[in-house]
Amino acid sequence: LACKDRVSAIAVCGGGKRALAACHDASLRVVNLEDMSQVRCFTIGELALSSVQVLGDAATTMEGQGAVVVGSWDNSLSVFELAYGRIQDRIEAAHDDAVSSLALRNNRLVSGAWDCTVKLWDCSPSGIGKIPVAHLGEHEREVVAVSLGQEGSLAASLSADGAVLLHDLRAPNPLALPRPMAASSIQVLPSEKHLVVGLESGEIALYDISDMDRGAIATIQVQRALKLTCVDSDGRQWVAGDESGALHFGAWGGQDGDDWIPSVGSSVRAHSDHVTACSVSMGGKQLVSGSHDKMVAAWNFHT
Repeated sequence: LACKDRVSAIAVCGGGKRALAACHDASLRVVNLEDMSQVRCFTIGELALSSVQVLGDAATTMEGQGAVVVGSWDNSLSVFELAYGRIQDRIEAAHDDAVSSLALRNNRLVSGAWDCTVKLWDCSPSGIGKIPVAHLGEHEREVVAVSLGQEGSLAASLSADGAVLLHDLRAPNPLALPRPMAASSIQVLPSEKHLVVGLESGEIALYDISDMDRGAIATIQVQRALKLTCVDSDGRQWVAGDESGALHFGAWGGQDGDDWIPSVGSSVRAHSDHVTACSVSMGGKQLVSGSHDKMVAAWNFHT
């Protein structure tokens, strides 16, 4: 599906039948993944949308209706009702600079922004808490990505200088990775036991969160000399996009003692410009990707 401007973020909803694409022209597009047609298009604000997360039953509703939360370059957070095409609630100045990334689990919303901060909010289909529950941490540079585990108790944030912070939402202080790295993308795996980090060197590094001082327990050379721009995994399979527009697929093959055995499967030239978003459905059956080439693509994920 072709959009009018670059795709910033992707979220799958409607029981895997629909995808939401947040775009740089301030549009939120609802895509039918069965025939890759556009179902609806909404304009939210005037500046670029950076991120979108699905709230409540919208994740499984077949029609892809319900509510979503959207982050924007205008510093705001909005709860948007898909069925009625309206903003249900809005925090105008959620951050002091552009909201860059969102992660949502169990009505816990983590936001990262170019003001270098990471915040935790209460969020439901009816609205967002007017005051953050917590300020989780502050980076030296602008935050470019956040991730939240399936249970909603562990988050990670990544800044433009490659620094990664872990945030235990039950503890007061964030934990920095033991050594600096040129990270370009992150994901907390659903179990909240492992952290996946995409590197500017084209590698994926896997960390055991309970033993971060150990360093990476596994490293995969996915693509040489090209930065990995996004990474996602359902805990069994992983996908990474790079700055050339390619998607790379693989799996966590199991464990040998304390060491994970990763495998690299295949690669496909998915887009003509760098991949900005990739989303693997839970169960690993489907992948949706978005890019600066203004395209949304859907793939069946075979193992």
